[in-house]
Amino acid sequence: MVISKHAAGTVPHHNKINYRGAAKIQYVIVHHWAGTHGGDSRLLNPHEQVSANYIVYSDGRIIQQVPEEYRAWTSGHSIDFQAITIETQNSATGGVWPVTDAAQRALEKLIGDIGARYWAGRVERWRVRGHREFAATACPGEFLWARLGAIADAANKLAGGTPLPKPKPVHKLTLQQVAQQVIRGNWGNGADRVSRLRTAGYDPAKVQAEVNRQLGTGTAPKPDIAKIAREVIAGKYGNGEERRRRLGGLYPLVQAEVNRQLGLR
Repeated sequence: MVISKHAAGTVPHHNKINYRGAAKIQYVIVHHWAGTHGGDSRLLNPHEQVSANYIVYSDGRIIQQVPEEYRAWTSGHSIDFQAITIETQNSATGGVWPVTDAAQRALEKLIGDIGARYWAGRVERWRVRGHREFAATACPGEFLWARLGAIADAANKLAGGTPLPKPKPVHKLTLQQVAQQVIRGNWGNGADRVSRLRTAGYDPAKVQAEVNRQLGTGTAPKPDIAKIAREVIAGKYGNGEERRRRLGGLYPLVQAEVNRQLGLR
C-alpha cells in the first residue's frame, strides 16, 4: 500500500476504487468539500459512489482513504486514473470557499511528497489541477483555485528536486500573432494557457478576446463546431492541408471535435 509519509492515518474505502493498470500518475487534482462538515462522511459512506486518495482537514491533518496505487472515485472523469485526488475541508461556507492556512500547508506538504516520489522532485503547475478543469463545477472554489500556482511552487521547494527553470525571455509577438498561436494549440488550454501567457508577459483576457474575434465568436453567432465536425466526417471539407485551409482558424477546434465524435484521442 502506497501512502504519503505525511498521512496521520487511514480510513476505509469500501472498495470504491479501480486498479490503475498501466496508467502513470501525472497529476494531483484538488477538490474541496463545499462545506465545513459532512464531506468526509460522504466519502466514508459505503453507499455513496465517491472516494478520494486523501482527505485534508482544517487542522492540517492528512488522512488517506484510497491507496495511491488505486484510482479513487472523485472527479467523475477518467482523468482520475492518472491522478491522486485530494478532498479539502473548507473553513467557511459560500463566497470563495476558503480553507485554513493549516489546510493549505498540508496540501503543499502532501503534493511535495507526491512530487518527490513520482516526478523526480519537480512539481510544476500543470501537474496541480483543479476539479473544474475536468467537470462542470466550481470546485475547488475560488480560494484554492487562485492559489494552485502558489501551492505548486511551495510543493516544488518541499519536494527537494531541482529548481524550476525561469521563463526564457521571449520576443514580443503582436496580439494577433499570439491569438493565432493559441488557436493552433501552441499555448495549451485552461489554467495552463493562462499561466503560460502571463509568464510570457501577455494579458490572457486580451488574447482570448482576439481569439474570439478571429474565430468569429463573442458577440457574433458562434460557429456550430459539432455540426462542422459531422460535415468533416462526411467528407465535405476534404483532407489534410485542404481541410486545414478551408477551415482556417476553426481547424483545431473542429479537428478536436472530430476526434471526440470518432472516439479518438
